Amino acid sequence: MSGKLVSQYETRVCRSIAEVGRSAWDKLDKGNTPFWRYDFLEALEKSNSVGIESGWQAHFLILEEKNEPEKNKSATSIKAVLPLWQKSHSMGEYVFDHIFAEAYQRSLVSPYYPKLLAAIPFTPVRASKFFVEASSAQSLQNLATSTSLDISRQQQLQGQLLESARELCYAENFSSLHLNFLPEAQALLAEQQGFARRHSLQFHWHNRGWNSFDEFLASLSRSRRKMIKKERAMLQAQGFRFRRLSGAQLFEEGLWDRFYQFYCSTYARKWGYPYLTREFFSIIQTPLADSMLLVVGEMGGEICSVALSFFDDEVLCGRHWGASEYVPYLHFETCYYQSIIFALERGIKLIEAGSQGAEHKLPRGFEPTLLPSVHFFSEPNFARAASEWCLQERRALESQLEQCALFAKPPRAPRLPVRML
Repeated sequence: MSGKLVSQYETRVCRSIAEVGRSAWDKLDKGNTPFWRYDFLEALEKSNSVGIESGWQAHFLILEEKNEPEKNKSATSIKAVLPLWQKSHSMGEYVFDHIFAEAYQRSLVSPYYPKLLAAIPFTPVRASKFFVEASSAQSLQNLATSTSLDISRQQQLQGQLLESARELCYAENFSSLHLNFLPEAQALLAEQQGFARRHSLQFHWHNRGWNSFDEFLASLSRSRRKMIKKERAMLQAQGFRFRRLSGAQLFEEGLWDRFYQFYCSTYARKWGYPYLTREFFSIIQTPLADSMLLVVGEMGGEICSVALSFFDDEVLCGRHWGASEYVPYLHFETCYYQSIIFALERGIKLIEAGSQGAEHKLPRGFEPTLLPSVHFFSEPNFARAASEWCLQERRALESQLEQCALFAKPPRAPRLPVRML
């Protein structure tokens, strides 16, 4: 990182999205995901889904022009942002670090919390974590198509933010800094600056050029085609019907009350509690309606299952689901097949279906995918031990990947290559 860049910019912390401001936020290149839209983050704050009480306190690190008088500062003075959260626990992150927390407190007799986290709250999807002023550089996610000057500038800005975030850990006594579900280019740059790398195993569906659900089915083995057709036929025979709602269709009376009832029941079955409040879904309904898909399963006019996804032109991310009762195959139809049909209709190329459930997702066309996260620890000795542990974890994960690759296709087919994203 050049001295010129360091002297040109300074950093400050904003403790809410409102403090950053809509005008400044919208001038940053954050990629196309709806999860980084100002409206989404504002809804999290206004609904008290995030905040001090929830253990998700905004700690956004702002990089802006140095030596500019405070009274003259505006949205144009912000050049880059690292969206950090001050965490008092590790819930809602989906990159599990409880082993770090326990080891940290045992070995150092020091609290692991608070820590700093760069992530979309309660949302395990791959997305940029370094936001650069859109007018000054292209997204870090598109390094391959940027000019060498763009790449150098972006790397410098990311380096400045990472260095400032580490200094923030020391200055405010944060034990660690974590950046979850990164694009590969951003993970690599952080790793080169000494961050330890971990991977999370998820399952994604890729459109391989199909134009219809039947074409997708035709690409599967005979046994798996038969399985899926049987599952769908059984639900149809019981009287289930499914609707895919988006945009203006989401304003149907009573729809979101029913959704939230099912959303809460899913957490209750797992001995958890819902992270998002009912108010959150009311707030996002209008500004994000065109980026949401709500699959509704009905029988006899009654809603029996729901699944909520968020999408842009290229990616659909499955997030929340629930049902009134357990019905065989209802989850697969509501969450998997209806999402695939919607993606094919809209020309969406990728469905991110999250982690877990390999035995269900692999035979239904989803593929194993590794998503990187990077981690920094304030205490040097602990950082070295954590890096060693991450390497051991990776070796164990490779064995799991081998099993997934074998199961993803029938034995007679070539092994499915693991996607490193």
